[in-house]
Amino acid sequence: MKQDHLGFFIFLFCLLIAPEISLGGLAGLPGRANLSLGLVGLIIWIMLSPKHLIRVKRLFYSTPAYGMVVFSIYSLLISFVSQNMTSMLYASQFFVYAFLVFRMVSGYLVDAVKNNQLKVTSRIFLLITSIVIIGTILSVWLGPIYPEQAFWRARKVEDRWIQRAVGFTGNPNSAGAILLLLVPLCLSFLPSTANRERLILALLGVVAILTTFSRSAILSGAVAICVVLIVHGLKALAVGRVKVKLINTVLALIVIMVLFMVSAVALLSTESASWLGAFGLGADIEGLEERVTIWNIWYSKWTEMSLISQLFGAGFRSGAEVSIYGTFMTPHNFYIEVLFDFGIFGLLLFILPLVWAILHALARVITLRQTNIEDMVLIGMLASAIHNMSETFFYSPAILSLILILMLLFEIYVSVITH
Repeated sequence: MKQDHLGFFIFLFCLLIAPEISLGGLAGLPGRANLSLGLVGLIIWIMLSPKHLIRVKRLFYSTPAYGMVVFSIYSLLISFVSQNMTSMLYASQFFVYAFLVFRMVSGYLVDAVKNNQLKVTSRIFLLITSIVIIGTILSVWLGPIYPEQAFWRARKVEDRWIQRAVGFTGNPNSAGAILLLLVPLCLSFLPSTANRERLILALLGVVAILTTFSRSAILSGAVAICVVLIVHGLKALAVGRVKVKLINTVLALIVIMVLFMVSAVALLSTESASWLGAFGLGADIEGLEERVTIWNIWYSKWTEMSLISQLFGAGFRSGAEVSIYGTFMTPHNFYIEVLFDFGIFGLLLFILPLVWAILHALARVITLRQTNIEDMVLIGMLASAIHNMSETFFYSPAILSLILILMLLFEIYVSVITH
């Protein structure tokens, strides 16, 4: 499987080391519209291992991952009906990633399990994740990896500017969005016995997310972890195991809840400490009110659309305007964005696979005694789902690919490894 592993490494490297490439001069797109170099990695991988593109096991057609592919097909059809060049280009990219990643990753992971090569796959993921984490942390001091792409990378706190990590992406929130999925996904690949590696990776991942000073990413991750800890605590109570494990769970939950409450109080207080201001908390309450206003404006725009558009949408980024920064202006809420782009029907097509995966992982966390992948799937999916309530990163090729990999790994673990 050397070619398979090499192709997978090249794909991940291109996807995460160059997740955004400016294509402002193409088809009249705004100056900071981005595509991903991951497509180049996919093509190289297909050339090295074409068999995965052709063969897909039947079990994968009844999984949440295939549901994401179905949504991508729907988004492509609606965008082409709109005859909007920008919509067609972005919808084509979304479909190509969903279709190719689904087929290539499913075949690759099945072969890795059959040939007892999953350990090599985990090492590949560990290497790529380490590069992304270290690159993100170092970008606080060394600056962005791609300076011409980076913006919103500093936040003014009182009389000084705080540098925010952007890593290999174009802005701190994007870096946070990738880390919220990448770290749990890498931990899913690592065996539960690799305690030292898992601890170091988790700690560095938390540090990397903190250096982005992205309040949405930080709070989303904290909430997701709290949910998993609460589930484990309730489960321990239900089976009468109120000993060390429950105590540790409660202590960890208390620490996270205290941090969360401090953040919440800071959001409602105009007299917060300056260090909280670095995270956009406290004095930035106007920013929170502005988000709510934006959501209401975009929702009102959706209600003014025709009934057909409300049901089926008007195409990818169909209502997006271009800001003074050269970026798409969005509602800062992915679900409102999808409602506008693909209507009620499209929103349901996207949400159902996501909820399916979350509930499946949650059910296994509740019923099984030993959980590792289930915990990480739940944390990654929940954190990303919550994060996109104030961002629109589910459209990102990197985020889409990581979600598909996480879903496919979980399905293989449940259907193949555990049996």
